[in-house]
Amino acid sequence: MEEYVISKWWRVLYWALCAAQVVLLVAGVVLEQLVLALAAFGSYLASLWLVRCKNRCPACGGLVEGSIVRPGQKELVCRACGAKIALK
Repeated sequence: MEEYVISKWWRVLYWALCAAQVVLLVAGVVLEQLVLALAAFGSYLASLWLVRCKNRCPACGGLVEGSIVRPGQKELVCRACGAKIALK
């Protein structure tokens, strides 16, 4: 069975987006700027997209066991086809 690889940078990007949400939301409330709050909402939507799209098997498109954003996760397995997906 072929092994597929997903970059660990997606995990880094997810956690950076989560950190940006907090910073933008706090700055938006403190500075009373709606633009910053909207940017935080955009960051939230981007992180949801990342989790939804990158937790798919590259072989068949099915959902995988585990999550690419969970710290310490090194390998994922597709529920549908059984393909192994390494995080490198």
